[in-house]
Order: sequence, then structure tokens, then C-alpha cells
Amino acid sequence: MPGQNVDVQPIRLGEVVRSNLWIIVLTALVGLGLGIGASTQLEPQSTATAKILLTPLEGNPFYPSSRGEQLVNLETEAQALRSTQVAELAKAAIPSDTTPAELLGRVDVSVPVNTQILEVSYTAGQNDAAKAGAQAFADKYLEYRQTNATTLIDEQVANLDQQIETVSSQLTEQSNSLSTLPENSPQATLIREQLGTLSSQLATLNATRTDLTTRSTDPGQLVTPAEVSTSGPITPQILLPVLGLLLGIAGGVVIGLIRTRSDDRLRDPGDVLDLGLTVIGTIGWTDSSATSKGAATTNADAEQDDEFRKLRVAVLAMEKRRPFTLLVAGASAGSPGPVSVVDLAASLARSGLDTVVVDATSNGAGPARVLDPGNETGLAEVLLGDAVLTEALSPVAPLLWVLPPGQGIDTVADLFVGGEMSRLLSAAKDHCDVVVVAADSLQQGVAQSLADMAEAVIIETDQDVTTRSELERTARAMELLRCSFLGAVFIGRDVAKRPQQFRPHLALNQRQLPAGPFAALGPTGDTAPPPEGATTPDGVSDGATAIDPEPAADPAVDTDPTVDTAEVQPEPPQPRAAKPASPSTGPVNGSSRSRSRSNSPRRLDEPAPDSQ
Repeated sequence: MPGQNVDVQPIRLGEVVRSNLWIIVLTALVGLGLGIGASTQLEPQSTATAKILLTPLEGNPFYPSSRGEQLVNLETEAQALRSTQVAELAKAAIPSDTTPAELLGRVDVSVPVNTQILEVSYTAGQNDAAKAGAQAFADKYLEYRQTNATTLIDEQVANLDQQIETVSSQLTEQSNSLSTLPENSPQATLIREQLGTLSSQLATLNATRTDLTTRSTDPGQLVTPAEVSTSGPITPQILLPVLGLLLGIAGGVVIGLIRTRSDDRLRDPGDVLDLGLTVIGTIGWTDSSATSKGAATTNADAEQDDEFRKLRVAVLAMEKRRPFTLLVAGASAGSPGPVSVVDLAASLARSGLDTVVVDATSNGAGPARVLDPGNETGLAEVLLGDAVLTEALSPVAPLLWVLPPGQGIDTVADLFVGGEMSRLLSAAKDHCDVVVVAADSLQQGVAQSLADMAEAVIIETDQDVTTRSELERTARAMELLRCSFLGAVFIGRDVAKRPQQFRPHLALNQRQLPAGPFAALGPTGDTAPPPEGATTPDGVSDGATAIDPEPAADPAVDTDPTVDTAEVQPEPPQPRAAKPASPSTGPVNGSSRSRSRSNSPRRLDEPAPDSQ
């Protein structure tokens, strides 16, 4: 029975890539083109770097209260280097018409950890311009620091000089006043105390002035002159096309995933397995992963035969009853009919199983079109009572017969559920091992009626045609009918490349297999005469058969065991000769019937009464 439906569709990335390879290639080329276009729009860029070592100075404008021997924060120094004042000084040293703001946009300053070094980088279109810019900013920042330090010291010294002059004037004035006063007067004592204070203040001012004038104004030094830094082999001109290519491939894969999710057509046998169904065989499908690991088969006929041998083994292993009726139908709504019936039936016959193919397709594209295209009498006439089974059966190869659909098969489709069809299949099974019924899509009620009568059912799923929803509906129908569902046959797209023809196999005389029950209908030369004293299918001993014995096959083929039967080309089946009626030939023989039918039911294998 079919397995439970699986709602989640798994993603097989390899299959997505293979089925959407052209999209991935297209998007990759588009991405590569865009990357190349973007890289051509980039101007060549060169970056030069100069390194300077800073020394503690007075005059840090961001920390005016700090001592000169302290470097409070080198990050602050880095920001000071990228100030407008420094940019204006550097602009004078750079032969360019760029503004200070544009120059600052090309400058980058970094501070190595646990150092007093600033790395000044400058980017320009040419190496010389980059070196000149980095060198100018390094030099001008040192000059800027020294100027700030010198200016601050000069301002402080000037302020101290003014204070010294004021204190000196006061000291002179008080000294003159003291000289005019009595020595022991209270006022003289007060003036002497003021003179001491002024003297101490003057000494402090002079000491401070001396300290300022002796301080260093060295801003630092250039450790490494500006040099152009190499960016390595990966430049923006190379990186952009590579990045565009990768983005294009990723975009193509995403598009492929979206298409795979939106398109539920079956791509490989794994899609059938994902729905919980069994795949018992593949026809005309090549596993790309397996092909890449092994050599491809050069003999197309041998490869095709091996496919149907595997399918035959699977069917016979899963269905042990003999005889049995096997229904083969399509899963797609627009299926023209099963394509595996012809070769599957021939494979069954080659294995020594008497096989009858019943073509119940309604569009004229069934197996009878290949096996017996010239016979107009078939299933429809048998169901209507206008012919008996032996008249409609056509022998096409040893142990293989076909029952064509006949004229107007679509008008008798309702009879598929009646006793007539049941008796027809029973009569065929009484004298053969396997009855293979070919039907249209199992989406139709006609095929489902035949599935209800069959002991085993297999369905065909067409690559890139059958959808997951169709297969799910078919599986639900099989579960509802409670029929013996063997599994699905995956039909690959390579089937369309194969010619639609039947390759008859050799007679099986040399294999000592008995003639089939329909030997009287066999084409001339396809079956050997029964052994002497053996009983014929008509129940008459050898020498008293109701049908003239067939001519013996070529002794060279029948008796020589060294002859390779695969190299002997069999004669094509001869046109079927008229066969006399014989009541003793069993339930599969009979005479022609008129279109008039009696009211009483008759067996399908019963001869019709003579027309009045």
C-alpha cells in the first residue's frame, strides 16, 4: 500500500543545481559583468604611511592645564592631527587644488597600542601624491605642536615679566617711603614687612620665568618617512569581479530553490521516494552521480534490456501468485498510456512465462500500436460479443500475445467493471502466467476500475511531467481501492530518444521449454512441434492435433548449443492465418461471431451461434 504523504519537500541542493544550471551560469555571468564594470569605475588608489614619535610638550590645546612632561591621551593627539589648522598647513606643502576638507577625507591616523607613535596614512591616485600627502601632514603636525608650545611659553613669560615689573615698582616705591620715616615708628615697621613680602613674590616670579624659558619645545621626530604601502595581490579591481561572481552564483542558487519549490514536477526517483512510495524500476533515466563514477554503457539495447530485467525481477519478487493480472497505468492526467508494457511483457515472455498483453488504452498510443498495429479486432469486440478471445489475440513472439483495444474502445469503457471483463481476464489467466493490462492514467475512473480487478498494480511516473500532487492523488486512489500496489516505475526523459519498436526474441526450443497454451495461434517458426507422444494444448496426442503442426525451427539454431541466441536475428512474426474453429481446443479457441447477441449470458470463450 502507498505510504503516508509527506508534506515537507526536502531540498537536494545537487539536483537543484543540475536542473537550474543555466540560470546559475546566467546570474554568475551577470554578477561577474557588474563586478568588472564597478572595478573599471574605481580610480587607482595608493596609500602612503608616515610614522612620528611624539614627545611631551606644553601647549596641548585640548589639555592646557596639563604639565608638559605628560602625554594625557594619544587619541587626542590623533584628532588634533586631523584638525583644520593642520590641514591648512599641509595644503601649502601639497601641490594640489584640493580644499582642506578634502585633504582631511584622505587622511587616516592610527595609534599602535602602548606606544607614543602616530601612524599617518594618506590616500591618493598616484604613489607620489600619496607620499607627499602623508609626509606633509606628519611634518606640519610636528610644526604645529612646536608652534603651539612656543607660543604658550612666550605668553606665560610675557605675563611673568609684567608681574615682575609690577612687583619691582612696588618694591622700589616702598623702599623710598621707608627712607623718609623714623626707624622705630610703627609705619616703618609695616613698610618693612611689606617689603619682605614683595621680595619673596619677586623671587617666585623670577624662578617661574626661569623654568619656562628652560623648557624644551621639541614636538617629536619623524620615525619613518612616508612610504607607499602595498595592498597585496587582492586589489579592489580584482576583488569586485570575484565578489560579483560569487553573488551571482548565490543568486542563481536562490532562484533555483524558489523554482524548485514552486514547481512540483518530479525530477528524479528520489522525489517519488519522498512521498513514501516504492520505486521498483527506472526506465530511460540516468543517474548523473552514478554516471560520473563509472563508465557509460555503449550498447543501448543491452542497457534497455537490463532495465526491464530489473523491473521484471522486482515485479515477480513482489507478486508470488501464478497466474496473476498486472495493471500498468500512468500517474499523470494527460498520460498517453504506459510505455514500459511492451518491453516488460517481452522480458516476462523471455523468462518462460506465458504472457498476454491486454491493451485497454483509449487513445491509440498503447502497446498494441507497437506489437500488432494492423489488427482491428480486439478488446472492444470481445466485450461486445462480436468476437471471442482467440480471434482477437495476436501472437507476436514466443509465449507472448497481445489483445488490441479494438474499434471504439472508449464506448465500452463502462464494461470494464462488469462480469464480461472479469470473465475475459479469468479466461486469459486460465491459460497463461501473467496478464499485463495497459491502461490510461489512474486519474481516470476507467483505469481505477481495472485496478480493482487486477491482483497487482504499478504506475508510471514521467520525469518533468508528473507532479507531486498527481502522484499523491494516485496513491490515495490506490489506498482507497485496497489493491496490491507494487510501486512506481520512474520514466526518464531519455525514453523520448528511443525508437518505438518491438524487438522480437528468439524461439525457446533450445531451452526445452514447453509450447505455450496459445501455441495454435503462434506465428510460423516461433514454436517447435511437441515431442513425440506429448499432449498438445488441444488435448490430442502428437499426430492427431486439430491444428496442422508448425514447421520445425532451423536445426542449426535448435540443436547447436554453441550458437549465441543474442546474435541470431529472428524472422519477424508472420501474418496470422485464418484458424478453423475447434470445439475441443479449450476455452481460448472459438469461431467468429456476428454482432447479434442472445439475451442469455454466454462465456467469453464460448463460440457464438451461427447467424440466422
